[in-house]
Amino acid sequence: MKTMQVQMQERLAGLKQDFEKGEHQLHSLVQQETALKESLLRVSGAIRVLEELLSTDQEDTGGEGTAGVNEARGDGQR
Repeated sequence: MKTMQVQMQERLAGLKQDFEKGEHQLHSLVQQETALKESLLRVSGAIRVLEELLSTDQEDTGGEGTAGVNEARGDGQR
């Protein structure tokens, strides 16, 4: 039978291993979060640019700037 001291040492080793795994997983998640935020920032910028271009196009054509885009999509919605 194991002594109490041996059991505690084994438990301590297991907890340290779990802690290390958790730290690695947290680091990975932080990296994923950073990459996702950067991706969302790029997409947000692209959306803004396209919205501004469409807005400018509508002003230049009297509000008919997206008709060709919608017709090309085949939905006919404006």
